Amino acid sequence: MNAFLDDYGIITAMIERVKINGIMVFSLRYKKQIEELEIINTKDYNQYVVYTLRYNCNLELHKKYRVDAGNGLSCNLYSGAIIRTKKFDDDFYYEGFLGVEYSKKKSIFKIWSPVANKIILVLDDKKYSLDYNTKGVWEKTIEGDFEGKKYHYIVSINDKRKRILDPYGISSDTNGKNNYVVDINQFKKFKFVKPEFSGNYVDAVLYEASVRDMSYHSSAHAKKRGKFVGMLENHPTNSGLPTGLEYLKYLGVTHVQLMPTYDFDGIDDTSNKKYNWGYNPHQYFVPCGWYSTNPEDPYTRINELIKLIDGAHQKGLRVVLDVVFNHVFDYHIFPLEALVPGYFYRVDLCGQMTEVTGCQNDLATERKMTRKLIIDNLVYLAKVYNVDGFRFDLMGLLDIPTMTGIREKLLKIDEKIMLYGEGWNMPNTIPNEMRPHMDNHSKMTGYAFFNDSYRDFFRGSQWHHTVGYAIKGKHNFHDLFHLLAGSCINEYKFKSPNQTINYVECHDNYTFYDFAKANVDIKEDRLVNAAKLALSFIIISQGIPFIHSGQEFLRTKRLVENSYNKGDEINCYDYNRRDKYIRVVNMVKDLIAIRKAEACLRFNSAYDIMNEVCLSEIYYNTNSCKLKCGNNLFIIIKNSYVEENIMIAPNYMQIFDGWKKIEVTNLDKVRLMEPGIYIFKKEE
Repeated sequence: MNAFLDDYGIITAMIERVKINGIMVFSLRYKKQIEELEIINTKDYNQYVVYTLRYNCNLELHKKYRVDAGNGLSCNLYSGAIIRTKKFDDDFYYEGFLGVEYSKKKSIFKIWSPVANKIILVLDDKKYSLDYNTKGVWEKTIEGDFEGKKYHYIVSINDKRKRILDPYGISSDTNGKNNYVVDINQFKKFKFVKPEFSGNYVDAVLYEASVRDMSYHSSAHAKKRGKFVGMLENHPTNSGLPTGLEYLKYLGVTHVQLMPTYDFDGIDDTSNKKYNWGYNPHQYFVPCGWYSTNPEDPYTRINELIKLIDGAHQKGLRVVLDVVFNHVFDYHIFPLEALVPGYFYRVDLCGQMTEVTGCQNDLATERKMTRKLIIDNLVYLAKVYNVDGFRFDLMGLLDIPTMTGIREKLLKIDEKIMLYGEGWNMPNTIPNEMRPHMDNHSKMTGYAFFNDSYRDFFRGSQWHHTVGYAIKGKHNFHDLFHLLAGSCINEYKFKSPNQTINYVECHDNYTFYDFAKANVDIKEDRLVNAAKLALSFIIISQGIPFIHSGQEFLRTKRLVENSYNKGDEINCYDYNRRDKYIRVVNMVKDLIAIRKAEACLRFNSAYDIMNEVCLSEIYYNTNSCKLKCGNNLFIIIKNSYVEENIMIAPNYMQIFDGWKKIEVTNLDKVRLMEPGIYIFKKEE
């Protein structure tokens, strides 16, 4: 026999059919108190008979109750579907602090579980029973100074005991064995202020990088290779160009987007035998131990991440963190399911956990305490680590009220914070109108989306096996114009250019170089021109330019399409390759400088773009065109090797020749031989 509390006033009892003998009489017992239960429905289910029972008393969900059915049949009452009711969500929503509040005189421990029967804190190898307070919060105040001491919890629920970490723990040891009590006042202090930024997303130039990949170059100090502090190292290569963050400063990007920096699974903190990108959440509030020079120490990884972000600010770079709230790595070991079974994850109509992410679980972000965990985490990162923005993995699997709540809280910390993510519409249990995918962009003010239409047009689609415009694919000029114009005129895709992230490659799927190699029979010199053209489109388009690390030197992963666990040999950031393709690197640097200097490449509204940007000429014979931007700039977009002689209007000088910044005046025409972007500006 099993019995579950499935709703307020409703208990479901399941009894094996062979055990039923005569009329069943059910009662509910707590210590010496007994209440009779009313049978309101009975049905068969496989070898069981399922009884729906009504109770009238007020149950306290953290206490142990027993259901008797007569004939010697009896069992403990387990928490069931009641935890997914709106009343449960409302009754037990707790707005206050969770985790550990430390002082030298005492530490206060708080953890949330309305349905646990008992929670034990194991602090410095001593056990303390927590007291149930209100709103599902268990807490304990322990006198004394416990700074630097390890702790974990043991949760008793539904006749099971489980050892768990603190979901709000902010410090940990190697491979997340324990959490630690730490003093935030001992965290490294920030020395440098955040770099200036207008707050208009179109003024940003995003650069995606993995801490490990970018700091694993062979010339780095061995202890710092693949670590947070390794990105601060500068070891100029044969070209004389810097490495690490100093190189990003050289390029001129404004924001570095770091792939996951929280504590993730799929690796060993003390070994390089395993590799992983980090989309495996293990501890949201704790920095990654694999990226630390001393993962066993409670403070080192914290201070090294702070040092990295502070160092980025020193170099004029804002920092965006990649966050994953659509799933956790393993719900069996992640503490949430042990605290409130069935609450934190989405289930289907049969009560089975869904896995739209393909990771055996989908976080139920629409539930209030899941939403609180997410918002509390982002607020903590923004305040303690001075983070300048967040990129949301599979954002379309979250929910709009959560995203709205995130933005409201974060804008109070930094009104110029950047928020964006993957806006794919993946079918799930959330109604379509509540999903934060790009088709619902009008409900997502202040969020930007990765524009896969842009990627597929200019690079090509690996899903539909098409070749993009940059690789000399034939495409219509209607789409070309709208994508270059910020995908927002007449709401082509978005309401504002601040909502489109223009990209042709990212950490996922093929790099541009590998895509071309895999899909087109193309010579190396022409592939270089194609990659150069794609990068040029990204930087001169209205909207937000996004560059994948190494894209500017034709990064290759040896035709590996999904390299999330393929090791350093495939994923390492190859500075030697950068030196090989230094001409493309410097082209990107020059174009970024031009973008920053020319306001007409960064219009902030669809209205301005509609009035200031147009295709003034189209050359159908060569699949090329002339794009007019504002009153003083036009761009020739060439997509062929056919020789062209283009007439130039009076009083215009050429400021970019497809490869570099120049200043050529007194032009009446230009002779163009190869694909590229050619920029002309009205003389002062």
